[in-house]
Formats: sequence, structure tokens, C-alpha cells
Amino acid sequence: MKVLVISDIHGSSIATNKLEKLIEDLNPERIFLLGDILRAGYDDGGSEVMRLVRRYSNIVTGVLGNCDYPNDGDDLLVYLPKYASFEWEGHICHLSHKPNDIIAFPPGDIVISGHTHRKMLEVYNGAVYLNPGSTSYPRDDCASYAIMENGRIGLYRIDDRSLIKQIDV
Repeated sequence: MKVLVISDIHGSSIATNKLEKLIEDLNPERIFLLGDILRAGYDDGGSEVMRLVRRYSNIVTGVLGNCDYPNDGDDLLVYLPKYASFEWEGHICHLSHKPNDIIAFPPGDIVISGHTHRKMLEVYNGAVYLNPGSTSYPRDDCASYAIMENGRIGLYRIDDRSLIKQIDV
């Protein structure tokens, strides 16, 4: 199953246009949306993001970010709990917006969070820790996203879709 992992769009129409093309080209079976979806952006305030998320709401598993309002899920047509879990290729994926303070996840689990606007893909005590970075306002070298497919997780630059880092799980 191909999963697109994105975080911290913050209402950016520029990021949304890139994501729309990316989704059309990749045709993911699932999208993990890690919060900070509509608000705290610096351009149009989220109308383009709302249109895109509604279009793909049937394949989105999302979580609420610190800049999201509790009713944003209703507007986006997506349930946005604080935490979510999803099984992917025999692994349990734990989704949250902020990085989890608990680091004792079982080997083989995948811990996925956003919030920091910094990408990360590491293995610690057998568990995988993934932060796809920000699609809109990165606090590191570039805007990014992640793809999970065929037992592999990769981080990619959003502008040219080049691979940054990849691991097999």
C-alpha cells in the first residue's frame, strides 16, 4: 500500500498546488495528514487546502495540529483526533501532530509526527520514527514529504521530488 505522509501545510496555496500535482502523479492509496492544515499560513488562509483535502477525504487519515480548530475536521470532511493508529504492511503506525514523548514503542512500530517543520527518519530500539517535515514552511533545508510503500519509507523534496533519505522496515 502506497501512503503519502504530509504535515504542516498551514493553509499555503503554494504548497497545496504542489501537493495536488504530487497526489495526482503518485496516486496514493492512503494519505496521512499530520495536522496544522488550514491555519497560520501566510497567503490565502486555507481555501485551496480545504478543497484538496475534501477531494481526497476518503483516503485521508488525519490528526489535529496545534494550529487547527476542533471543528476543522467537519469543514475538511475528515475526522481529526489528537492521535490515530493505522496498520501498514504488518506494522502499527502511531500518528500524532507533536512528537511523542514516549520513546518505548515496540520494535517494528512506526511513530509518525509533524509539528517541528524538520524532517526526520530514524530507527531507535527497533521502532521507526518519521517526521515528513513541512510542505510549506520548512525549518530545515527544504519542504518535504514522505512515501511509505513496499516495506520502504522515503523522505523526498517537494520541489523536485528527489530522494533525501530512505530506510527498509
